[in-house]
Amino acid sequence: MQLVTLKVEDGFLNQFMQYINTLPKNKVEVLKNTLSLEIKKRIEDIESGKETYLTFHDGLDDIRDNIVKKYANS
Repeated sequence: MQLVTLKVEDGFLNQFMQYINTLPKNKVEVLKNTLSLEIKKRIEDIESGKETYLTFHDGLDDIRDNIVKKYANS
């Protein structure tokens, strides 16, 4: 799937969206903001195995371990 960014004049947005909504739902997806794009990309990367991430708790454990190692001899 390709990503296209469009700028649409405010007064024309409703008409434009009506047209977009007539297109097949499995062919066109409207993404409303860049945060949505970033989240979708990260989910796709994780699901495809392209990226791996720590869980929240594992990340906290790593931070704690690093702090303990840094100050263990203090």
